[in-house]
Amino acid sequence: MSGENVIDEGTFFIKDVKSIDLCGSTMYHLTGSNYSKPKDFIRLSYPDHNLENCPNCKKRYENAIEVASQKYNAFPACCAPHRRLFTAPWFNRADFENFPKLYADKLLHSWHHILHHISKDGWKDEIFDFCEYIIKSFGSFPEGYGEALCMGMFIHDLKGLVSTLTEHLDRKKEILKFIDDCYDPKPNNKADLTILATTYNEWYKTFPFELSFLSHLKIHFQKNIPFLKSMHTNKYMGLTKGTMRTNENLVALLIKVTEKVITQINTLNLFESGEIFDLEKVQLELILQERKQKLKEGYNNTSKDPSTRYRRILKAWLKDEIAFIKKLRPIAEQISKRVALLHDSLLQACGKMQENKVFYDADENTRTKQILDLLPKDFFTKDQSMYGLSETGKKQGSVDGVITDKNNIEYFLEAFNLSSIQNEIISRHIQKLESNYDSKGLRTKYLLVYCNIKDGTFETFSNAYREFLQSKMVFKFYLTSLTEEETKFTNIRLLKSMHIREGKPVILYHVLIKMPIKE
Repeated sequence: MSGENVIDEGTFFIKDVKSIDLCGSTMYHLTGSNYSKPKDFIRLSYPDHNLENCPNCKKRYENAIEVASQKYNAFPACCAPHRRLFTAPWFNRADFENFPKLYADKLLHSWHHILHHISKDGWKDEIFDFCEYIIKSFGSFPEGYGEALCMGMFIHDLKGLVSTLTEHLDRKKEILKFIDDCYDPKPNNKADLTILATTYNEWYKTFPFELSFLSHLKIHFQKNIPFLKSMHTNKYMGLTKGTMRTNENLVALLIKVTEKVITQINTLNLFESGEIFDLEKVQLELILQERKQKLKEGYNNTSKDPSTRYRRILKAWLKDEIAFIKKLRPIAEQISKRVALLHDSLLQACGKMQENKVFYDADENTRTKQILDLLPKDFFTKDQSMYGLSETGKKQGSVDGVITDKNNIEYFLEAFNLSSIQNEIISRHIQKLESNYDSKGLRTKYLLVYCNIKDGTFETFSNAYREFLQSKMVFKFYLTSLTEEETKFTNIRLLKSMHIREGKPVILYHVLIKMPIKE
């Protein structure tokens, strides 16, 4: 195959621009018309039927050149729309040189291509692709400047040739319809892009991607928007295109997708496959999502009296709010108690280690191991465990401590000694805990900072550490807030930094533990 394809340079004249909200992003829909020059085409060989062995085709070819020459000689003064081209700065008649011969070549090559393939398997793609390719090669004028030169005549002549076929009558009928559709595409009023975008956006915002076991699907449905169907690549044009779905078809597809997702990914299947570890967390997510779905639906009332309508709306809303709180309270209290148990137990262990003079001059590993050993039996602990990557990224990382509760929820600990605010040391340990060791994205992690400082300096030291976090520390995950929480001890300070990781909130607790030092 030799020659060149049709997809090339052109000038698009924009008539209107619409912005469409789609999955949280803005999509722009441009309407208008295009100017593109006529182009040559790929010439194929047809040994069974060509100009050399068919006198009738030879005569048709010569006649096509003659008629096209008459049209070309009058162009662009041939009609009112084309006469407007005289004043168009982008128009150059030299772009149409040798047009009559090119017209005849396109007509007879299209006819020979149809004759060569109509009786073969795969006839439709071969014939349709080539005919579309040839029709597009005529180029186009913008709206108001008429159709491409001799486009209507080409359609008429090609259909006239196809009409002479006496065999394969069903295929002949399809070819004639395809040629008509290429020349005058029938707009699908049911496939308006704005309507499709609105429908998909409503589904996307309604689907409960907030649930942790469905959140991984969000990016897929954000990037794979099913507006097109029946994708096909025209091998002559090098162009892949598809048929736009109707709104009804899109709705039907989204119903099927919804049914497929919720029947394949649900708490029953996840529990049976051992993929649910924190039942309380999942239960809380489902309670919250149930309320969100109801709020997305809204509250409507059809009472004739407006005052009765809003009173009933408020009554229904209050009833749902009470029911929601009743469902929410027990599970929220369970989770709060579980978190408080770890929190209190860890701080209590820090206090016990802190008061034992054996650890006054100890290294961070010895101190951390003691804290882990002091935790109650409600928690399973490990020290110096291998997770993620080391600082260099070449070996597996060594987490200072791992705590696992009864619900199999893990909490990582990173610990280090600090005698002054040393930015590089603090940053390095935070980065290790924040990302190096934690490849799965734990919701809560702890940084134990053993502050080897003199009495009376802990307040100043703690403030300086907090100031570093707020103004100098470059976190990998965006810092949303930094607060100090009360503890039972004056010599332990607890800072809570909240971050956003992959669109979800995560917590890093900074436990500052003042260690006695010898004067």
